[in-house]
Amino acid sequence: MAAKFATLYFPNTSKILSLVASLGAFAAAFLVRPLGAILFGNIGDRLGRKKALGLSILCMGFPTMAIGVLPGYESIGIFAPLILLLCRMGQGLCAGGEFNGAIIFSLEHVGKDRPGFTGGLIIDLAFWINCCDWNSHSAVKHSVR
Repeated sequence: MAAKFATLYFPNTSKILSLVASLGAFAAAFLVRPLGAILFGNIGDRLGRKKALGLSILCMGFPTMAIGVLPGYESIGIFAPLILLLCRMGQGLCAGGEFNGAIIFSLEHVGKDRPGFTGGLIIDLAFWINCCDWNSHSAVKHSVR
């Protein structure tokens, strides 16, 4: 996906610089995740975990939709990478709230019945889903030649 974003939103004479700029947009999403955890954690403390989790999931849809309809650099110029960066940061903010909110919500509903096992299971599943996701992308990449 980073290579596709590089050609669409970060055109440059050097493909490597375009790719680095695209990866920077992905990195920005990871940098704001702790802020999302703080923001949605605060909302969860005030309004309830269920509302905070629902809000973070709902708010994730807006930047995702915006990226889907965002025109490329040729259409709107410098605004394309700027809007992409803002959308990726919005996604990162919401992802920080979703992941932590989902874990806390699950652990609160398990009660005193094996919370360590439940928390470990959630983290373990997230890890293995990411591993399988990387392998599927790798398989697709190598099968399309």
